[in-house]
Amino acid sequence: MENKLLILSLILICVSCGSVDTYTSPDYDSGKYTAVSFEQLLKDPNQFDKKKIELVGIFHYGMEEAGLTNKKNPKNRIWIEFDYAKKMIDKNSKSLFKDEKLLRYSGKEVKLKGVFNKENTGHLGIYFAAIEDLHYFGK
Repeated sequence: MENKLLILSLILICVSCGSVDTYTSPDYDSGKYTAVSFEQLLKDPNQFDKKKIELVGIFHYGMEEAGLTNKKNPKNRIWIEFDYAKKMIDKNSKSLFKDEKLLRYSGKEVKLKGVFNKENTGHLGIYFAAIEDLHYFGK
């Protein structure tokens, strides 16, 4: 019985460590974003340029890197233009930009909501586009 409780406790700890919390800006409006895929953005970036989009991908964050990639083709990367002065908080009023949260979420699947900009190719110009004016970061 003790072993079962220990195993269950370890599973719960692992699951909670791997989850991504949801952060929103104070002026976030959930109804104004169009869900798109990487394939749609690559096929016709003009259709979504300067529009509010919702995109799911694998988050990458580190030295000179803040991007989202596609599971199918990790070479297709979108720059995330973070505004560190903007308030992005979770349900407990904890900031996305404190306590190395961005580093902890690196490698995890996230959903972003912001404005797509086909002209912004990110740091060193190595991204195919960017998401700017971010209002949602989460699961």
